[in-house]
Amino acid sequence: LDRARYSLENRVLRKSARSYFSRLNLLRKTPLRDSSIDIAHLHWVARWLDLPSFINSLPFHAGVVWTVHDMSPLAGGCFTDFGCGEFGNGCRVCPLLKFPFNHIWARQELKRRIRALAKWRVAFVANSESTRALLKRSEVARGKLQKVIPPGFDFAELKQIPREEAR
Repeated sequence: LDRARYSLENRVLRKSARSYFSRLNLLRKTPLRDSSIDIAHLHWVARWLDLPSFINSLPFHAGVVWTVHDMSPLAGGCFTDFGCGEFGNGCRVCPLLKFPFNHIWARQELKRRIRALAKWRVAFVANSESTRALLKRSEVARGKLQKVIPPGFDFAELKQIPREEAR
């Protein structure tokens, strides 16, 4: 099934887009196996998790915190849109997919994500103000809690050392 799915996806993706579009999890379900959790904290899950089956397997009382590092959770399959801006319009025409799939596939995937998250308490955490700006434009994050927590790194602690010593 994995080979068949991979072959199908390669036929609908433009060759230049294969590394920029997340593989869709057709026919793959990833339910949660532990029902005792209170919070699911997601990071970059695009290639290994089927969001609807995972979310729907969470206990009713559980919340979801999603730390956003790129556009993957916000769009219909891409993790960067190269300026197309379609994720804010429902991914109606995806420049990474061949015709006629460019009018269908990304839009349907985005709708699946919106439906999956609609009834859950979800907090989106952006790692920067620019990522938060993406959250504000995304239909997936609309109406959900959105916060910015920048990566904790003290640049004052950095010091330059000779290249040979670093190696």
